Amino acid sequence: MNRWYRRILISVILLAGSGVSTAQEQDLRLVVTTRQTPTQTSLDLAIGIQIRDDQQRIVPVAALQSASVVVDSHEPVPALVTAEAIPAKIAVVLDASGSMRQHASSLQEKLAAALKQSPAGVEFALFVFSGPAIRTLDPVLDFTDDQRAISSILQTAYDPQVGSPTCLYDALVSVQSFLSASPQPADERAVIVITDGKDEELSGYPCSQSTLQDVVAGSANTIRDTDSTVVSQGIPIYPFGICTGIGCSNLDQEALTTLADDTAGFGQVGPLNDLDAFIKQLLAGYANRSVVQASIRPCAEQYATLEIRLIGRPDPLLTRIPLAAHPCYAPRAAVSLGPLIQTATGFTLNATLKNVSPVVLTALNVQLLGPSNTLVYSQTIPQALAPQASVAVDLSIPSDQMAEQGNYILQLEAVDFAGNRFVTEGRDSTDPRLAIYDFAYDPAEVQLVSAMPVIDMAQASLVIEDIQVLQGTEDVQNVAQWARMQVLIMDGDLLMYQSDPQPFSKQSMDITIPLTALSPSITTRSEDYEYHLILRLLWPDRPEVNSAPLPLLVPKLGLGGFWRGLGWYVLGHCAAFLCGGLVWRRIGRLHTRP
Repeated sequence: MNRWYRRILISVILLAGSGVSTAQEQDLRLVVTTRQTPTQTSLDLAIGIQIRDDQQRIVPVAALQSASVVVDSHEPVPALVTAEAIPAKIAVVLDASGSMRQHASSLQEKLAAALKQSPAGVEFALFVFSGPAIRTLDPVLDFTDDQRAISSILQTAYDPQVGSPTCLYDALVSVQSFLSASPQPADERAVIVITDGKDEELSGYPCSQSTLQDVVAGSANTIRDTDSTVVSQGIPIYPFGICTGIGCSNLDQEALTTLADDTAGFGQVGPLNDLDAFIKQLLAGYANRSVVQASIRPCAEQYATLEIRLIGRPDPLLTRIPLAAHPCYAPRAAVSLGPLIQTATGFTLNATLKNVSPVVLTALNVQLLGPSNTLVYSQTIPQALAPQASVAVDLSIPSDQMAEQGNYILQLEAVDFAGNRFVTEGRDSTDPRLAIYDFAYDPAEVQLVSAMPVIDMAQASLVIEDIQVLQGTEDVQNVAQWARMQVLIMDGDLLMYQSDPQPFSKQSMDITIPLTALSPSITTRSEDYEYHLILRLLWPDRPEVNSAPLPLLVPKLGLGGFWRGLGWYVLGHCAAFLCGGLVWRRIGRLHTRP
């Protein structure tokens, strides 16, 4: 069997309204039947719902405000609500014990008339039972929508016999087995049982070997696997009790209520004249069923939550939908990204992945979208990562395809062997991106341009003024991102001086270095000498940029110019030190004087 294209049918029940907001709101009963179709990308749900009030009247589709389905912590998936007729196969089980003989003629007439009201797609099978010792109960008429055949068989096959007991539970268990084994499992199943007695012999002892609990269990969700279908379904029971005694003492009303309530059906006790209204109300649920359609992407979850909101009712109706076996559509992974570092050929990025799903992560897809939201680079990295395992992956993004200036988006996707994409915890399960990294990039070259550096004798300093940073032909506006600047003095290929990196920004475009910070071999030459000065731009996420060599003329050693400036510089510092010492000494004497 191809499990990707299974259709699954599940029936569940919720009794809602225990916490109603106002006294005017009625208790509502929500009966849910779900067809589940696994596809390669999602689990498609078609959820048939019946909302009935405490009088068993169906809430119309127009009263539904909205519906949604939630899987675990995912965002709610909005659902489409429509009204459809639901195909169904309904077993009509008739008590043919001795006490029913007085009702036979009337029952044949009224039941035939009531079943003629059935909507399209609903078929009936007729069963007649009494007892004792029912092992297998075969239908007197198999499933059909031929009303003439139904009327005819009612007249000929239904003939209650005086003295026959009512083996109700054995009959229902046998009918349940017949329904579970019948073909076309996608159709809904149901049982209508009509009786005027209790499960007992004429002596008053129980007639059936089966119990009430056996019947309830037989209507619960059961799973059956065929060549093409996996079926998980419940079988609601709709009992109608014909009341003939005082206080309807001829019936076990508590047992009939249990049959209805515990199997997602409903029942009624009353005169036979009420049968037509009872069946009409029952069949209305198949003629005007609200169908909620949604596509979900569960992984290891076994349940989804259906939320129904009604117009004028503040509190939603909630019920859990059991999910049959399905693929892991949205496996989970946790991811952390390191800094994006620019290199001479592109970018590097470290990603740490942890597989927190029950399936193996098989590959990591890297995609880069350009400023116009077009794919400029993609790469698939094979990576076998077992459940609950972690791995660090170094990613390399070449910049040769990044021709536009603007914002780029780096996207990471991880997939399993079936091609299902992993999602990050907390992210919408429909978002295929495991991680997203946005960054700005300009393919134009960054250049350093400055005026001629000079030796300022008056300040005894090397001064570099009017430094300009260009990218392409435009002045870089946010120079603060470059962060650091270095000064190098070269004598040919020989490095004579290298400053420590210092902050550099738009507000501080000049660099001043005291001559005393330079090596004496630079500043104490016997003749004028030309060195070359290089400015180096440093920042954390891009490679360094060096300016073109700039000429730096250092004056020769002598009594003027350079040495005069240096002498005044040293002399000034000595005078300041001497004056400071004299002031301190004077202050000390004042404090020691009596």
